[in-house]
Amino acid sequence: MLNIGAGELLLLLLVFAVLLGSLSILVRATRRARDAGESARLRELEARLRELEKRP
Repeated sequence: MLNIGAGELLLLLLVFAVLLGSLSILVRATRRARDAGESARLRELEARLRELEKRP
C-alpha cells in the first residue's frame, strides 16, 4: 500500500492544479484562435458580398 504523507499529498495537489490551469489556458487560447479565424473568414465573405452588390 502507498504511504503518502501530508507534504507529498499537498505537492501532488499543487502539481495537479498547475496542470489543470495550463490546460485551461491552452483551451482558451485555442478557442480565441479559432474565433479569430472565423471572424477573418466572415469579414472576407462580407467584403466579397459588397463587391458583388456593387456590380451592375
